Amino acid sequence: MKKLLAFISLLTISSTAISSGLVFQTNKTENILVLKQNQKQSQKAEYKTEKGKLICTKIGYFTNDKGEIQIERFLPKIAQVPETLPSFITNLSDAFRSVTSKEIKGVEKWNTSNVTNMNHTFYNSSISDFDISNWNTSSVTDMSYMFAKTKHFNSDISNWNTSSVIDMSGMFAEAEDFNQEIKQKEVQKAELKYTAWDTSKVTNMSHMFEGTKVFDGDISNWNTSKVTNMSYMFSNTKVFNKALKKWNIISVTNLSNIFESALAFNNDISNWNTSNVTNMSYMFKNAVAFNQNINQKEVEKDGQKYTAWNTSNVTNMSHMFEGAKVFNRDISKWNTENVTDMSYMFSSASKFNNEGKSLNSWNTSKVTNMSLMFEASINFIQEISDWDVSNVENMNGMFQSAINFNQNIINWNTSKVIDMQNMFNNAANFNQNISTKEVTKDGKKYTAWDVSNVTNMTSMFKQAVKFNQNIGNWNTENVADMYAMFEGAIAFSQDLSKWNVSKVTNFDNFNNVSNLKSDQLPKFVNHSNQSKIKWQTIVFIISAVLVSIAVVYLFIASRKNKK
Repeated sequence: MKKLLAFISLLTISSTAISSGLVFQTNKTENILVLKQNQKQSQKAEYKTEKGKLICTKIGYFTNDKGEIQIERFLPKIAQVPETLPSFITNLSDAFRSVTSKEIKGVEKWNTSNVTNMNHTFYNSSISDFDISNWNTSSVTDMSYMFAKTKHFNSDISNWNTSSVIDMSGMFAEAEDFNQEIKQKEVQKAELKYTAWDTSKVTNMSHMFEGTKVFDGDISNWNTSKVTNMSYMFSNTKVFNKALKKWNIISVTNLSNIFESALAFNNDISNWNTSNVTNMSYMFKNAVAFNQNINQKEVEKDGQKYTAWNTSNVTNMSHMFEGAKVFNRDISKWNTENVTDMSYMFSSASKFNNEGKSLNSWNTSKVTNMSLMFEASINFIQEISDWDVSNVENMNGMFQSAINFNQNIINWNTSKVIDMQNMFNNAANFNQNISTKEVTKDGKKYTAWDVSNVTNMTSMFKQAVKFNQNIGNWNTENVADMYAMFEGAIAFSQDLSKWNVSKVTNFDNFNNVSNLKSDQLPKFVNHSNQSKIKWQTIVFIISAVLVSIAVVYLFIASRKNKK
């Protein structure tokens, strides 16, 4: 009797499995039956139109490249879907992508407890009226770009269980109307108790709120301890300005662009542990309201001590404060020993002066790019004389339009610099002695202001109206471009006649509206004339050879005729 019941049970399970697209496989080793899902499940969606509305009557699905059963993307004008989501569908990626309908019915009844992937589910859709507050998201690991570009989305998702989510990158990017509560909180549903918006497993929050126009929700209690990437997280936000001081960002390596053009943000982040961050490029670019204390300091929190704003692993600080118009905090304690790129770092940071304190302590020995570092940093006048710039290759526009800068940089080792174009262009107050000289520092000898590797000096002192230092001993043998180098440098009157300018091909406007006399100018060679002469010579030689050949030919021909 027991064997008969077992056989009947087996038949029942088999028929159910076959109807669901599942098959049995016998495990010969243990002589038991194991269930195996069919490798290629698929079903095309079916639709009908009723009263002018597009209704899906059967949900489509397919097996994706990862072997997951993924929902078939709905048609753009979909207005209603079946209230039952097949339980074997685990991937809702792109389900409602670019849907143009304002309202979706049926989706509020879906049981999503088996779904693991919701990336781009509502991406770029026009939906504004739908209720997904009761979706069970406890199994979801990927919510990346889920509501990105859903400009009118603003539904309640405050009770979502996100405890399994790993990727939230771009989740609300450009969701312009979104401003719902999504803080971490305890939720009781029937007999089920859980923590809503538990972000303890999330590793990627890049671009998460980028481009949001009204979001200003309290997310101060989020667990960010495993997040490694926060790049662009609040970039281009219009009103966000909530406290983030308590965030644990110990695992973050990338903070690039996190507050770029975050127009309202000016909250306390002084306790952030940035010890693993390698990239801070564009971090506060055009963050026009930001002016918080972010200097390195010792912090004790929950019985543990650490160094806040430890920048010892950062390699890229390019554009970091570019256009941060009100920022003027002391950051002299930063550890910059591994930074290689400081280009545009304080460009157009019009108030920055490091709170009147020296930046001499910065270790810049690994920096290779300082192009436009202080460009238009009109209030910067701090001491940087001790900076080790021996590895810098690019100083293009470094002090361009830094109209008040006139600090001592006479001992700088510029031996590796290739590009000095616009370096002091419009640096109206600069007049330091930057002639080439031998220096001994910390027991090491080197040549200061060795410019022997520079190839471009275009507009280097253009409009530097006070500069008049003797730089006649510069080695300019490799410079190719000196266009407008001293144009408008009305005070400059030093002798440059001994400069080696044999490789210079462009010296137009070299001393236009300057105080240089003709006998003080370098002995430029007009390469275009030289080229013309060379071609004329070549043509003459070729012509002479051809004439000679013709004469010989005629001579030989005449001899033959005489015979």
